[in-house]
Amino acid sequence: MIRKIPIRVLAVLAFAALPGRAAAQHATPRPLGVGDTVRIVTPNQEEGPFLGVLTAFERSGMTVRQRGTGVERTIPFADVHGLARSLGVRREHTAWRGARIGAFTLGAVGAVTGPLIASAEAGDRWDIPQTTVLTGAAGTLLGGAIGGALGYTLAREEWQAFRTPLQLGFGPRGASVGVSLSH
Repeated sequence: MIRKIPIRVLAVLAFAALPGRAAAQHATPRPLGVGDTVRIVTPNQEEGPFLGVLTAFERSGMTVRQRGTGVERTIPFADVHGLARSLGVRREHTAWRGARIGAFTLGAVGAVTGPLIASAEAGDRWDIPQTTVLTGAAGTLLGGAIGGALGYTLAREEWQAFRTPLQLGFGPRGASVGVSLSH
């Protein structure tokens, strides 16, 4: 027979399962600045997004030094349809994410197959709740290990996307144009 687990223990386990940086994910991102690696999508691109290092903000657009070739190009704000900043390759982040996904997936598989294994087992040695807990825990641990290893190995460059609304205003001296870059 399974004993009831106190609600406080479940609350501590649920809190421990949350990512350690949950508060940091909701923090305001730092603004885009000179020296950041950016990916810019414009309407007239044949080879894909323009990748490079942001070298200057100008009144008409932003100047970017292209990755690989070193060619600088000023892209008008009106032509920017997509903008993202590189966060780099964060292996620890992707390993943690892979571990969570793997633990959840194989833990669920273990919890579902536990009763099937227990009912197919001959004899009174196995009990359905004990088998379910055992296969669920084994699946969680194995899935977390496999997912973490795959996440670390297959990490790729992460990008923080920015919205690029063009803001037009009419003041006492005529029309003015401004761009608001936000996350």
